[in-house]
Amino acid sequence: MARYNKYGFVPDQVFCEDFALPNATSKDSTNTVTLNNKKSGDLRVVICASDTTVELANSATLEIRPVVGTTTSPTTVLPSILIKEAVQTTASWASGIVICEFNIPRKLIGTNKYMKLTFVTSGNESADNIEAYLLTD
Repeated sequence: MARYNKYGFVPDQVFCEDFALPNATSKDSTNTVTLNNKKSGDLRVVICASDTTVELANSATLEIRPVVGTTTSPTTVLPSILIKEAVQTTASWASGIVICEFNIPRKLIGTNKYMKLTFVTSGNESADNIEAYLLTD
């Protein structure tokens, strides 16, 4: 298991590592994580470029959808993050650089016990690898 993040995050759980983004379609993270309801804080998701430079194709988008559920096959899609090339100041991230980091309020999780991430691309990003972590307070 390689960890390319340069910022010293200590992941509670790992959604994926060396994960190739999809080619103009959607793809679920390698792992579905178990949410620990005993922890009181919000959830934090960190997504970094892995062993390759991640660079969005011209006018392409990358959407990151958190999906929660009460079983190990979650289906409830929470609000997503959308990154669009030519709108972002930077649409290229070297290995280990954070692509995005976002919080999910505990209120949105409710009684759900499991979460995965679904990555949706509008262009061919299959040569770009990422890693995604869950951090909890």
